[in-house]
Amino acid sequence: CFTPLPENGKFVEIRNARGDLVLREPYERTTHCIEGDYIKSKMKPGVYRFRAGSSGKMKKFLVVY
Repeated sequence: CFTPLPENGKFVEIRNARGDLVLREPYERTTHCIEGDYIKSKMKPGVYRFRAGSSGKMKKFLVVY
């Protein structure tokens, strides 16, 4: 889950360590959760970066399963 997200944002952008776009998930509230099975189908365990929208500072997060 990603929280708190800006109210005026439209999507969460997730990039891998090289900076390649992995996912762009739309959201409507200040919290957005992605199902575990969906994450497993799209992302391998490792370090990723995310941000709300297509600009701003990227924040690191870790995927484990």
